[in-house]
Amino acid sequence: MDMNSKKQCLRQLQKEYLRAHKKQKVLLLDEAEKRTGQNRKYLIRKMSAKTIWDKPKRPKTSRPRQFGSDLIIHLVKLWDIFDHPCGQRLEPLISSELSRLRLFNEVNITDEQAEKLSKMSAKTIDLLLAHEKEVRQLNEKYNKKKNPLLYQQIPTKTSDG
Repeated sequence: MDMNSKKQCLRQLQKEYLRAHKKQKVLLLDEAEKRTGQNRKYLIRKMSAKTIWDKPKRPKTSRPRQFGSDLIIHLVKLWDIFDHPCGQRLEPLISSELSRLRLFNEVNITDEQAEKLSKMSAKTIDLLLAHEKEVRQLNEKYNKKKNPLLYQQIPTKTSDG
């Protein structure tokens, strides 16, 4: 018996249990124990009047996104420029070097985007770069070997001779 069917069974028995006398409650608890295989004390608590079967769901509250897809493009470019560091190392680099990169036209971004990038935390940087890292890892996995001549020059023993 799965949880939903146990729950339905206990709901039905609870209606009778709340109206029953002591001797009838004992019989109902015995029946519930046989049907569900659950502990007697647990069943007593579940069949009490305090049990709320359908808890109201809290409405999800979500904040608006601060960092959109327009920033991800520039973040990836900065990540490439600084040779792919993790978020903890990239965060101080962005805050200190972004103005210099903008001055030399390495990165073309607005003042607002630059401000958002400099305020970004290391965890956020890692979250935003996660997809790009995954894509690049897959691309590396399926690329051919880069130096096949090097592998040909290394002597190895084979079984054929």
